[in-house]
Amino acid sequence: GVCDCGVSVWPSLPCRALTDCPQVEVMRYYQHAIGKGSKAEAVCYVQIRGKLSEESGNVKRFGVGSDVNTNTASLKAICSAVNHLLSLEAEESADSAAKGPVEFRLPSTMTTGASQT
Repeated sequence: GVCDCGVSVWPSLPCRALTDCPQVEVMRYYQHAIGKGSKAEAVCYVQIRGKLSEESGNVKRFGVGSDVNTNTASLKAICSAVNHLLSLEAEESADSAAKGPVEFRLPSTMTTGASQT
């Protein structure tokens, strides 16, 4: 996987992606420069695919990173995408603990042609 290292690259930047990450696969990668010359900044966009748990299916998430160093921009983008994946996992576990089964109801304005009396 992309995040098997478990070492924080930037001690001042909390990056759970490097320590708590699931197995992920980079699906798409794009990088370009903003500016020219020695003051140019690299911007990297990635799409990853990973599982929240063994029982769940694959989930896709995006991440963006920027830095004057192209390698650092790439790592920041991967961390961003994996952190999005991890935050989704936290949201889902909090939602499922707080809520019971969800009941779906159509609004009365969306009837299927039957007249209401």
